[in-house]
Amino acid sequence: MDDAPSLLIGLADGDHVRLTPLRRKHPEHSDYWDGNWLEVAIEVRAGGMGGTVAADLRAEELARFRGVLQRLYEKLDGSGALETMEHWITARVVGDGRGHFAVGCELRDVLKGSRLGFELAFDQTEIPAMLAQLDRIAGAFPVRGRP
Repeated sequence: MDDAPSLLIGLADGDHVRLTPLRRKHPEHSDYWDGNWLEVAIEVRAGGMGGTVAADLRAEELARFRGVLQRLYEKLDGSGALETMEHWITARVVGDGRGHFAVGCELRDVLKGSRLGFELAFDQTEIPAMLAQLDRIAGAFPVRGRP
């Protein structure tokens, strides 16, 4: 998993969430609806809590979040979110207009019904790395087909 492309939101040596797509859930499908499901490891470290959950996300959800981050980087204020179809993770990002961003996250174990809510923060200097990470993910797992 170390060489797999991943998205880090927050600080690697501090509070963060890391999404690492591992494989396509249905590699035999090239259509939009089945071909874009990804098996993703979601690692969280927030305060004294931490852990990893296996989740199913879609390639276009990560691609859409790239657009959110790009817009926030250009404007520094406003909000946007990573929201997933099956609600495994939600990360709502809010910019203060001065380059600081707060992220309200909720991680859900959809199979068991458990939820973990936590807050993260980053500044504008971290967004280019996140955009590059999302580009690397898109290179490894491009969106297939059209809706």
